[in-house]
Amino acid sequence: MNNSNSSLKKTRVTVVEPDQRLRSDFISMLGPLCSHYEPCSGVSELAAHYPDNGIILVNDIDHVLADILKLSEDAPVLLPVVAYASVVDSNRVSDAIFLGAMDYFQFPFDIGNMTARIPLLLDRFDKVKIDRARVISSRRLMEQLTKREREVLDLIVMGRKSKKIAEDLGMALRTVEIHRKNMTRKFDVGSTFEVVKIAVNSGLYK
Repeated sequence: MNNSNSSLKKTRVTVVEPDQRLRSDFISMLGPLCSHYEPCSGVSELAAHYPDNGIILVNDIDHVLADILKLSEDAPVLLPVVAYASVVDSNRVSDAIFLGAMDYFQFPFDIGNMTARIPLLLDRFDKVKIDRARVISSRRLMEQLTKREREVLDLIVMGRKSKKIAEDLGMALRTVEIHRKNMTRKFDVGSTFEVVKIAVNSGLYK
């Protein structure tokens, strides 16, 4: 047995697939390759039986991938999420990776290719997990901001000074300063520089 097969044999694979027939087919397809195969019909079932290890394999249809990535971010254990679809194009893959997916497979699966890639993505996930946790933490803080605070922050990140921000947004300079102070309080930091650092760590600014 090669190292890829050995590594995959130790991996739990949870598959989120709405098609019952495919979930059954996956038993014979994926079952022999991993330590445990767990089929789920959708986000709610996964939430009710969220795994504490392994990978989550998701059919990239509708908004399921985004919902599961959000669920993964809020779960006690951060797990790698891998997408799959019968039709794969570069834009779809790029969108999935930007959202946080670790890889993207085409269905029907090339089992040999999958067997080789899953151990590699698990190794990669171990290396990026700390950075990913930092992104998730930063995005949670960003979600606390009001729309107006976010508008002010957008301009701060662009390097604008308070006076220019006030002019651009049509607000009093004092109001800009209040928004800046509120952001430092919500982020529990001591300076606007640290607010900007969190904003950049969120990955929401390019």
